[in-house]
Amino acid sequence: MATRKAYRTMPWRDVQRLFPEMPKKSQIKTFYAAMGRTIGAWQIVEYELYEIYRACTRANRPGAEAAAFYSVPAFRAKLNMASAAVEFACLGHEALWKEWTTLRNRTDKKADRRNEIAHGAVWTKFHEPRRDRKIYIGPNMMDIRQDIRRKPGQDAEPLTLKRLRGYEKDFRDLADSLRNFAQRIHPLPTPP
Repeated sequence: MATRKAYRTMPWRDVQRLFPEMPKKSQIKTFYAAMGRTIGAWQIVEYELYEIYRACTRANRPGAEAAAFYSVPAFRAKLNMASAAVEFACLGHEALWKEWTTLRNRTDKKADRRNEIAHGAVWTKFHEPRRDRKIYIGPNMMDIRQDIRRKPGQDAEPLTLKRLRGYEKDFRDLADSLRNFAQRIHPLPTPP
């Protein structure tokens, strides 16, 4: 039977004494709270995308359409499902289809921002004098895909607290646009 060693964690005051440039507890808490709010805002985007799908499909059993929509794990697949339904619902409504195409492209780009948050790593810098760079989201250390595409000497732009808050606002604005679009689909007559 293997023995396990017990490790004692270092008290926070000792960590701060050893690394005076390390972010304060309040800064770390604020960062993680903003990260949670931003991911929460994205959940609203996904819900509003479902509302667009539901408005287009008008199933007799709404539970069945929800089960189908939410059984798809990948967001871009859900976006493709909703887009196909919108295309059908917008037959003969070119202006609405054009608006959807713009909204779909915007949603697709925002999904990249969401992925930066969800699949990135939170980095805490012990020797960083710039307050906004003490804690941020950046690429995972072992994910070299971005390094391959980056030019020599070019660093990845960190996702700082300010950018997180901007993404939260962007996601909420996108959710509002999706909601408004879904509400305008309802009055469309059923295509032949």
